[in-house]
Amino acid sequence: MSLSPRVASLIAERRLIEAIKTLRQETGLGLKEAKDIVDAYADGHPPAQGAVDERHRSDNGGLVAFVAVLALIAAAACAVLFLRR
Repeated sequence: MSLSPRVASLIAERRLIEAIKTLRQETGLGLKEAKDIVDAYADGHPPAQGAVDERHRSDNGGLVAFVAVLALIAAAACAVLFLRR
């Protein structure tokens, strides 16, 4: 995994907590995974490519589907109310 210039800069400045937060925002990784990566880079031993478990990446697909269903329900309710008049 290659780091963004921002995260690499924060690690070089030893601002590790901020580096972890930034990495999580940029990648959607969990706290443990981001911390492990930042610690490895800070120790001079970056993790091997693909070492991050893809299951821990953020997935907003469920939220998008939920919002879409709510919008459809709201549209159906409005249609029913409009047609009753």
